[in-house]
Amino acid sequence: SDVCSSDLNKATPLSLKRRLLFGKDCALGMSWLHASTPPVLHLDLKTANLLVDNQWRVKVADFGLARHKRSALTGLVGSPLYMAPEVLKGEEFDESADVYSFGIIMSELYSEQEPYGGKYAEVADLISGVATRHERPALPKGMPEALEQLVHECWAAERVARPSFSDIVGGTVLDDAVVDALISPPNALARKLWKAKDPEEHTSEL
Repeated sequence: SDVCSSDLNKATPLSLKRRLLFGKDCALGMSWLHASTPPVLHLDLKTANLLVDNQWRVKVADFGLARHKRSALTGLVGSPLYMAPEVLKGEEFDESADVYSFGIIMSELYSEQEPYGGKYAEVADLISGVATRHERPALPKGMPEALEQLVHECWAAERVARPSFSDIVGGTVLDDAVVDALISPPNALARKLWKAKDPEEHTSEL
């Protein structure tokens, strides 16, 4: 089943912990693709292309638009709501276009709301809003500060300002967000102790 299937959500409500772990699995898969020789760009990264197996692990799927990075890439490719500004404008792009899409995915996984909430009826309006006015989906209150900062970095207007997937999976933001989401701020000591644990323990014990 895909992550955003309405049938899946009705049958099995997804906890915030589970949704954050979906995001981590996505980042791990994309890090592997981008580390390939030559790098593989997905170019249609969105929640509908994240498939869940029977162990609740996410697999990045649908490589119909994927390309090997052998030279400069240009053109309008992907699903508009998840497209980086440079892709929407038909300009040159690279791996950071997938990172931008990941930022949109993380905002969607956290909020459980479609990006932009149906604000844009036409692609031309989306291009104007996202690429020209630098509009982005609203982030919900209560999102862990470090996770919010990561999302903002991923969907930065300038592609050079975005982190790589190796940076994302090499850091602790996604693992710490699982702890922050499940242990309230007053329990600062408990948060600190859990963050010191092996991240794999977060998937089972919390």
